[in-house]
Amino acid sequence: MGNKFILNGEKSKFEFEVVGYEFDKSSNKHDSDWLMIRINVKDHNKKFEIIKPILLSQDLIYLKEWILMIKKRKVGFKDSIEFMEPDLKFNFIGMKGKRYFFEIYLQYKKTNLSFRVFGDELILENIISYLDAKIKKYPKRT
Repeated sequence: MGNKFILNGEKSKFEFEVVGYEFDKSSNKHDSDWLMIRINVKDHNKKFEIIKPILLSQDLIYLKEWILMIKKRKVGFKDSIEFMEPDLKFNFIGMKGKRYFFEIYLQYKKTNLSFRVFGDELILENIISYLDAKIKKYPKRT
């Protein structure tokens, strides 16, 4: 398991890392569960980094469960997952061979971006392990 989760595409790369709580010591029920997320994207010749509070701690659980549903090919799962903040959305496109294909939608400096990435069984397992570790490290506080 690495310190971030990574998905690659033909000409793109998506790196997602949980940095920590937005407010380390907050007990305010509206602020205490926001997580700072670092996202690095390389898409064709463009590179950029985003560091902002775009997920709540419980969103890590939802994301992990969504990936597990895809991996296990559960009937009835939604093919996309969105969060309270509209900055990040994952869409499962389908499988080709042993690869799982995703489209990621990202809002960056008031620009909507989308790019396609993929992962195999091992990569999805690594992402699930990464999310498990972060769920334990950053539990819901309110």
